Amino acid sequence: MPTPDDALDMTSDRNLNAFWLRCILEEVLATGVRDAVLCVGGRSIALCLAVSQHPAFSHAIPYTDERSASFVALGLARSTGRPVVIVTTSGSAVANLVPALTEAQALHVPLILLTCDRPRYLRNAGYGQMTDHIGACQAFVAANVDLPDPQPDEQAILRLRESVSAAVAHAIDPETRGIVHINIPLQGVHDSTEVAAGWRMPPLSSLALSGRKNASGAFAPMLPFPRTPPHHAAIDALSSVLDLRPGLRGLIVAGPECPLSNEEVDRFAKAVGFPVLADAASGLRRPEVANLVTPFDALAAVPGVRTAPPQLVIRLGLEPTLVIVQQYLLDNPCATIKITPHAVERDYLHPGCQQLIRPTGQDLAMLAALLGPGDPSWLHCWQGACAETARRRRDILAARPWGELKAASMICNADHFDFFHLANSMSIRNGDLCTEPNQRRQRAFSNRGVNGIDGTLGAFIGELIGTQQPGLLLLGDLAFIHDLTALTFCGSKQVNGCICVMNNGGGAIFDLLPASGLPGYESTIRNTSSIDIEAAARCFRLPYHLAQDETRLASALRQSVAAGGLHVLEVRVPARSSFEDNIELFTKAGNRALSA
Repeated sequence: MPTPDDALDMTSDRNLNAFWLRCILEEVLATGVRDAVLCVGGRSIALCLAVSQHPAFSHAIPYTDERSASFVALGLARSTGRPVVIVTTSGSAVANLVPALTEAQALHVPLILLTCDRPRYLRNAGYGQMTDHIGACQAFVAANVDLPDPQPDEQAILRLRESVSAAVAHAIDPETRGIVHINIPLQGVHDSTEVAAGWRMPPLSSLALSGRKNASGAFAPMLPFPRTPPHHAAIDALSSVLDLRPGLRGLIVAGPECPLSNEEVDRFAKAVGFPVLADAASGLRRPEVANLVTPFDALAAVPGVRTAPPQLVIRLGLEPTLVIVQQYLLDNPCATIKITPHAVERDYLHPGCQQLIRPTGQDLAMLAALLGPGDPSWLHCWQGACAETARRRRDILAARPWGELKAASMICNADHFDFFHLANSMSIRNGDLCTEPNQRRQRAFSNRGVNGIDGTLGAFIGELIGTQQPGLLLLGDLAFIHDLTALTFCGSKQVNGCICVMNNGGGAIFDLLPASGLPGYESTIRNTSSIDIEAAARCFRLPYHLAQDETRLASALRQSVAAGGLHVLEVRVPARSSFEDNIELFTKAGNRALSA
């Protein structure tokens, strides 16, 4: 936590705005915030300078485009587990945050929005660069506060500290963890650093002047943060409702954003003897947990595991990526426990599921004791189906010509990257098919809150900054185009990562849909882009590599790791190779129709 020595020198408060902002930052820092993304404008200049010069911030990252900046903040918050500050200027700048806010809200990612505004008396008066900041973000936030104009008196400053403290508590409370919005009207005609004639620091108490400190001298919140008591899971009640007992045909299904660690899932799976059907984006494939089966390999085979339905499903994380898994769950309704960090209103895959919120290790052990051991023949059936189909899948891919799935397999199984990010659309589906389990620890990220392709580059850059580890991103050409401004990141030489752009000539995922046979499909829907990916990389002064076969792809991946910095690797594949690869896999590896 920051100490009094970390506080800004009060004599540096060049105007009332600067003092007001210092008070706000001290309350924000009490949450444990250490990172900020700064979007500069006339209104936000004073706050951007205050953050960038404050020693308590580990990262203060300037960005021009608020849309990309907010996704950088999202990736940074998710990779560190700490709230991240986003600073914006006034007007339409705030509206540009909305795409990232939709994702952050869905994933309960803690962001603290500090939006700088013009004075209140100018609202609804025809003055330029003004809009309803609170209204623009209202639908996505856990808490907000629209502050008054800065006032140089004791009571106003104490109220300011209390208002900010009460709001930011929602970013760290497990019950409300999410987005907090603080709107900050500031004085100044041209910018917020203007010095008013005769400005002097008013006489103030030490509490108003410097806020609270804890016993060690670190910033403490003006209002004590509420302590949310841990959930005490009623495992016995759950048992009676669902008739939990040993010997069940149980199935653990893990989607993206798995709420349990690999170690917790491994212990639980060993104790209950259930198969673990794990998405690549769940992170459970690396290191591989006990009883792990991969979704396509386990479910594509006929009849395979479909000879008997499950009696109990334990859901971890978001919905599974592949339609084949979603359909299996819909076709086989049964007793379901959804383990989740936050209560959910409902789950379309399991309308009657029982929720287990933030279970402790003791809760999981009690649940395992009720369920273990499961039906061993059921586990053996899943493992056998998975192993046989996986062998056929690998043989088929090895025999296929150069194409999207072969390239995706090489990328997803590349060495020397400590985490990977699978973009939405075809990338995450190909990653789910191709990411092989192993015992190497490798974190997995994806933007599966609302499944959009926007903000992928920004989120990945935030993850690189937050982890300070080499990372690998797999995304399509359209997702790359969607977030190009994220590449303005000025610290590209201080992070190590490889952006693998699968150039399949547009929206290849649509090739798998019925619409692909309709008139006008190629020009209107698939919409092949004319972007020159090499020129785009050079524009942002990033090293560029081109791979058009296996040898050059393997070489480019090695080079990007060895050289360090942020690299762009264009992987050029035949336009319809993904469609043809999928047809081959589904019809030969699992003897199933593609519609499955």
